[in-house]
Amino acid sequence: MHWILAPNVEVNMLNLLKWLEEWHRDNAFGDGYALDIKISTVDNPGWSVKIDLTDTKYDGISMDEIKEECSDDDWIFCKIENKIFQGYGDCLKLEKIIEAFRKAINIAEWNSKMESEHLPDIFTSIKDSFIYGNGYWYPLERKYKPELKPVVYNLDRIYKAGGKGIDLLKTVFQTAEINSVRGFHPFKYEGQATWMDIPDIKKFLYEKDGNAYKFSWINEEYYFDVNEDWIVYVSHEGTITFCGERLVLIAEEVIPREYKM
Repeated sequence: MHWILAPNVEVNMLNLLKWLEEWHRDNAFGDGYALDIKISTVDNPGWSVKIDLTDTKYDGISMDEIKEECSDDDWIFCKIENKIFQGYGDCLKLEKIIEAFRKAINIAEWNSKMESEHLPDIFTSIKDSFIYGNGYWYPLERKYKPELKPVVYNLDRIYKAGGKGIDLLKTVFQTAEINSVRGFHPFKYEGQATWMDIPDIKKFLYEKDGNAYKFSWINEEYYFDVNEDWIVYVSHEGTITFCGERLVLIAEEVIPREYKM
């Protein structure tokens, strides 16, 4: 099975070629089709990459068109049209062309997986379970682990690493394209749970309340967005839990194992 990386995580050319080889192996033949991949040169000079996705499981995917023309020696153009990925670029853009295709495939695979997951139902269950109770980081780890596949890190150690540690968290959120979120505090407060809208969670990481960063001192707080396909949970025990397949994968690629619980 070919390996899946976060869409915005950069990989080098050797890894890209390995990924393309394995992706081709896993998708080369199907019911009535043979995968058609053409990599050639053009007389600009430059590269041309065409991958026909017709009748494959990817024949309905799309991507944001890439068009950059800085000079005659610095240009790239990628799109998916009529079920064919088309990538063109100058002599030094073959890597970026393949990377653009990889991102399009991985985004499509993640979207497909998200549709099959039951995270919204689980999220509702968590809200119902903890609105009147005491929550710690471990309910996500133990009670909901089969569905959420969480990963838990020592938030105190991350913050003690200073700017380097905070930048790790920032990179996770940037790579996952997480910005505006809602914060949910499950404890009962005058009959209601406490909600908080955060326009940019990355800025929230740097804000201080007294001598401490706010983010690390919010107790039993859930963070999510309107899609509810991921959850971040911060506990008073100095832990941060990432839940949801894509977010977990990104966190494990970005945050060193030494910070794991």
